[in-house]
Amino acid sequence: MTAAEILTPEAEQSVAEIVLQDLEHIATEGISINEVRITPGEDQYGDPYHHIVVVYSGNGDLLDPAWLNGFKRRNRDSLARWGVHLTTASYVEATEYREWSEMSNPEYYEE
Repeated sequence: MTAAEILTPEAEQSVAEIVLQDLEHIATEGISINEVRITPGEDQYGDPYHHIVVVYSGNGDLLDPAWLNGFKRRNRDSLARWGVHLTTASYVEATEYREWSEMSNPEYYEE
């Protein structure tokens, strides 16, 4: 298998909308979604996946782990229509995003 393909802008926007629709119930509870990023990757076994990063503002304690963990199950068919089959996800508070991104992708920040 090869690395997951980079999504077209249309596909990326559609996947982001799927994520936003899935999370819309929390936006009314003191959390707002600032950004959704989707990046292709390849795991240690060479299997392709897409990593979804949700950047939010607000009280992270309101994020229900059971709901977040069910995202792939609830949205499997919708994501597959856009070529996204295997996903991982991270939920990062906006004030911590830069630090999180640097730790997750140090090659982007090396000087």
